[in-house]
Amino acid sequence: MDRLDPLEAFVDRVTSAQQGLFAYILSLVAHVDDAKDVLQETNLILWRKREEYRMDAPFWPWAKTIAHYQILAFIKRRGRDRLRFGDLLLARLAEDAAAFDGQSVDVEQTALDQCIEELAPPKRELIELRYSDDIGLAEISRKTGRSPGAIADALYRIRGQLADCIRNKLTGREEDR
Repeated sequence: MDRLDPLEAFVDRVTSAQQGLFAYILSLVAHVDDAKDVLQETNLILWRKREEYRMDAPFWPWAKTIAHYQILAFIKRRGRDRLRFGDLLLARLAEDAAAFDGQSVDVEQTALDQCIEELAPPKRELIELRYSDDIGLAEISRKTGRSPGAIADALYRIRGQLADCIRNKLTGREEDR
């Protein structure tokens, strides 16, 4: 297999870290749109500082540190908002998030993907309509001929089934170790 040139290797590492970085940022920012903005800013800084990164060093701690500083900058900019986290709370949240390694997101995503594949086709279709296609309950109701309440109930049951399936898969992985 051909080795990637340094720029391609760097881009590969940034790309591989996206889910983990987003989850880390979201855990401290709390709003999806804000987390997306902070992730974009983090990616810009990663790109600008790419010459400072040593390819033999672990990427995740370096990228997470940059994301952390972008989170702090975001919170400072948003300091004018009525609801604000105190410095002590942010420090505690950052400590909790420091243990986050980014790899658990990939394991959980893989388990979710497998569990969705195991769903019966009608259930899988509902999940895909709602979450992949981002279609609201009213539109799904029109497409399927079922009431919005019935769709909401079905999605609730399917989410519970998926949560159980993911839990079983993750528990099974831990027992295999």
